[in-house]
Amino acid sequence: MRHYFRSPDVFGSSFSFLWNDDLWYLADKQSVAVRLTSGLGIVTNSKFSPDGRYIAFRVQTGEDGSSSDIYSISIPEGVIRRITYLCGKSTSRRMYTDIAGWTPDNQIVISTDVYSPFGAITELYKVSPMGGFMSKLPYGPATQIFFIEDEIVLGRHTNDMPHWKRYRGGTSGVIWKGSESEPFKKKLT
Repeated sequence: MRHYFRSPDVFGSSFSFLWNDDLWYLADKQSVAVRLTSGLGIVTNSKFSPDGRYIAFRVQTGEDGSSSDIYSISIPEGVIRRITYLCGKSTSRRMYTDIAGWTPDNQIVISTDVYSPFGAITELYKVSPMGGFMSKLPYGPATQIFFIEDEIVLGRHTNDMPHWKRYRGGTSGVIWKGSESEPFKKKLT
């Protein structure tokens, strides 16, 4: 295999992807991808902001890649900012600090268990792509979130766990649908 591309994300006709532990970007009508990161650590899980001006991504560091934090890059300026200083633990089986999504008003949503009294129970926090204070979101334990018009789709325990094939226990992934005004009553999975 010559190339191993991972974690693609698309905004309009531009897209980002990961290759060789770095973040790459292919802009609209360009024929050559541009490397956006180098030497930060193991870059994983990139996601465009709703307006396409930012890409948020996780960087794993440490000898074994067991510490992770969230970064963002401004596409027009090319400025990389470290957003969190959580040093959230990560293992080969689970990623406890990760990008859960974006709010409609361009805030990064981070899932982390750093503030949880129980290990591996992640909750959601929002923060500006420029950095700053993280605000806890009122949705309880979750790993992913999507805002679709005035509805919210929430993933609980939705980490990719391929070694748990056919797992049916209490922490198998569940997707819920709700809104700001209605609690999450509709279970989609």
